[in-house]
Amino acid sequence: MATSLLCLLAFGCPRGNDSDLSFHRGTNALALGRGEWARRYFAEDLASHPDRLESLRGLGVGWISGSEGSLSHGIEALERYLEARPGDAEARLHLGRSRYRLRQLEPALAAVAGLPEGLEVHYLRSQILLELEPKRALPAVEAALAQDPDSSAAHLQAAKIHQALGNLERALEHGRRAAAIEPLREDVHILVANLERRLGRDEAAHRSIELHTLARQLPGRGRRSALSARQQVAVLRKILGLLNEPPASFQMRFAEALMSAGEWNEAEEWTERRLADTADSPAQLASLGRISQERGQPVLAYRIYEEVLRRQADHLGALTQLTLIGLELGNVEAARASLEKALAMAPDHGPFHFAASRLHLAARSEAEAETSLRRAVELLPWVALYRVSLADLLLARGDREAAVQLLAEAPAADPRIESYRRRLSG
Repeated sequence: MATSLLCLLAFGCPRGNDSDLSFHRGTNALALGRGEWARRYFAEDLASHPDRLESLRGLGVGWISGSEGSLSHGIEALERYLEARPGDAEARLHLGRSRYRLRQLEPALAAVAGLPEGLEVHYLRSQILLELEPKRALPAVEAALAQDPDSSAAHLQAAKIHQALGNLERALEHGRRAAAIEPLREDVHILVANLERRLGRDEAAHRSIELHTLARQLPGRGRRSALSARQQVAVLRKILGLLNEPPASFQMRFAEALMSAGEWNEAEEWTERRLADTADSPAQLASLGRISQERGQPVLAYRIYEEVLRRQADHLGALTQLTLIGLELGNVEAARASLEKALAMAPDHGPFHFAASRLHLAARSEAEAETSLRRAVELLPWVALYRVSLADLLLARGDREAAVQLLAEAPAADPRIESYRRRLSG
């Protein structure tokens, strides 16, 4: 193993300037989808590094994502960033989307003007133009569909544009295509049903309404379901009976539901279909891996994460889980290999350091495990699992005072930490 990699695994090498810690925390928060923490730590970093453009960009993205965000604050930060780096296409796309969400249509259109042509740019442009000038929206959505003919969102957008232009047959054609690609989107079915009724196709409209009613019972965009896992499987079976051919999106969702309901034989059958189809995104497969792991099926989860890495070699979540699951399955060498690759790729990614602590514990190297956990807590201070795991190690060596102090330093209330603190004080 190379010396530098030994340093990363043993954490005996210098970690650079400690003043970069807030920046690394913000970067970790964004990678884990925690916008509320990202904006906190990027703001801290900017206080000490006011010229660090990467933190200004991260602050903007943090404000427009996560819980309790602010589009206006995000727009302000992104515009300041883009004054210095106007060629950052992704940041301009973030800015355009944020302005569109505030219905600042002309500024949103200006934000994406001249960007390299791609599905997301064409799609956003079609959304903006639909509200400004529907005739100009049509070429934009057609360009999006040329990029990805199987985009249900683009087909739904095309249906809305044709409906606005009075082309009901074309609108219905695109609406039905969107429903066929993603049959669990209830907003598609209600649009299709309305078009079918206007065109006098009442029997077809009845089927679309039935699909809409069933899809509404399932978890959706920003909506939870009151149904149990088994009840959700029953609803999905009804939807399956109404489909001519279940698309990839449905198969994935059905496999997830079967896993959650503990119906593993059928879940594995549907999962095998998805593993054999290279069209699925790594993120979709990773979701299956997560549920398999949570439901106590590490062998299946390991296979899924291996396939995720085949499709995206730098998928940080898959690298983390292959290390942890490899240890769980007793395959220490494979776990070590996954971790070496992970740390070489992103040495300041907090979850990798937590995985390293598990590897050190498996080797009975408590001191190295403690160092790894300290780095994980340092990079992701709000993650209760890391803090509680470190407290366990401190207690095991008899340092109760340090464990109590560690828990008291948590930056936010968490039920797991509070429960642990009560046990320590009891």
